[in-house]
Amino acid sequence: MLQGRTKYFPPSLGTGRRILYVWSTAKSRENVEHYNFLISCIPLDIILPLSYYHLMSIMLTRGIGMGGRAMKNGKITYTFATDCAIPQLRGLTVTGGTFCRLDGAWQKEPDAVRFRERIEGRAIVARIADKPELEAALMAHKQAESEIAANLAAIGWPAYQAVQRAAENARESYDRASEYGYPAKEAAAMRITDEALVAARVQYPLAAAYARAEGYSEAANDQKASAGRRAMEAIERGADALAAIQIMEAEWSAAAERAVQNA
Repeated sequence: MLQGRTKYFPPSLGTGRRILYVWSTAKSRENVEHYNFLISCIPLDIILPLSYYHLMSIMLTRGIGMGGRAMKNGKITYTFATDCAIPQLRGLTVTGGTFCRLDGAWQKEPDAVRFRERIEGRAIVARIADKPELEAALMAHKQAESEIAANLAAIGWPAYQAVQRAAENARESYDRASEYGYPAKEAAAMRITDEALVAARVQYPLAAAYARAEGYSEAANDQKASAGRRAMEAIERGADALAAIQIMEAEWSAAAERAVQNA
């Protein structure tokens, strides 16, 4: 059984966004340790049980940084060597590859690629080391990450995000303390961080626009979330943030109107 809650990436990741911290029952922990042991003993390509990979990848949500958006591009194709140590993979071409970490350490540089295809219900994972095609894909990924980070830094996103993170953490502290009565100390801290966030929206309007797109991208409605993701990606590429938000809101408004008409 898995449990979890959302938090922001540590500040050291700069332009990181949210992850889902996951913890498990003792039985699940035993499973993870077992499969980690198997990984440490297999030096070549491996086929990971899907349940184990889920334990690792559930920590990743769409975002920036080594655990984020560009990692989950799903566009990598690879053909395994005909002399691969695992017979099922010999000469097999796999698609939809996404970067990952075999040890689940999302804050570190990816060392493997997980592909869309499965074999007997298991996820197919290839180590990046000594595979020129995958090494080139990782290099391109890192370059894209650098460009995105630069574009977001230009609109003040790192500074804005730090204020936003502080406000959300203060609200979480308030909510937890509220279970035991009125949390005067936490309420005061929350007011301070909320005021700081209001000021940050004025100081960094483009970053605030990016945050709005982020909020859309996390919506339960698929069309709204898609509009938010498109706006985020446009801003990450260097497009005008306010124009991207206008397009996003227009797309969502049109989708909502169509839904009403078709109801």
